[in-house]
Amino acid sequence: IIAYLRANGYAEVALEFVRDPRARLELALEAGRFDAAKEGCTRIGDREAWLRVGEEALLVGQVEVAEAAFTAGQHYD
Repeated sequence: IIAYLRANGYAEVALEFVRDPRARLELALEAGRFDAAKEGCTRIGDREAWLRVGEEALLVGQVEVAEAAFTAGQHYD
């Protein structure tokens, strides 16, 4: 079901069914749900995940989200 939803552009709906933090992070980024993406990063505890969220946030103009993600992931350069 999740693969079907994702393939048909319903990443936000699929996000509600997924519990794996990495899969939730991917779906959250696809859906533009940075709140869920930040939650996934917190659970994963990976600096690279925070970097990805920060970069994706910058691409859509979410500067505050990007700044918070870069800070949380300790990406200061």
